[in-house]
Amino acid sequence: MLVSHRATGASFVDLVSISKFVAGINIDLWIQKFYGSGFGINTNLDFSISNKFYLMAQVGYKTRGYVIGRTVDKGLAGFVGIRLLPCTIAI
Repeated sequence: MLVSHRATGASFVDLVSISKFVAGINIDLWIQKFYGSGFGINTNLDFSISNKFYLMAQVGYKTRGYVIGRTVDKGLAGFVGIRLLPCTIAI
């Protein structure tokens, strides 16, 4: 049995870039058979400690519906973490 689901989204990665700080947003829209239509919007924040090491955070809101990595219920969600970029070896 196939479940009807339609979704789209857009990411604006470098909306604000000031020195070591970068901010962007993600917007998602969906229509789901079990949860109806909904949306989610997140703000992404990155702060560069070095050229390979970043502190990152995401905070946002979503309506009721299934989005991977999020609760089905509506509400605020977010996380804080670190990002390490791959090392490059020059020969």
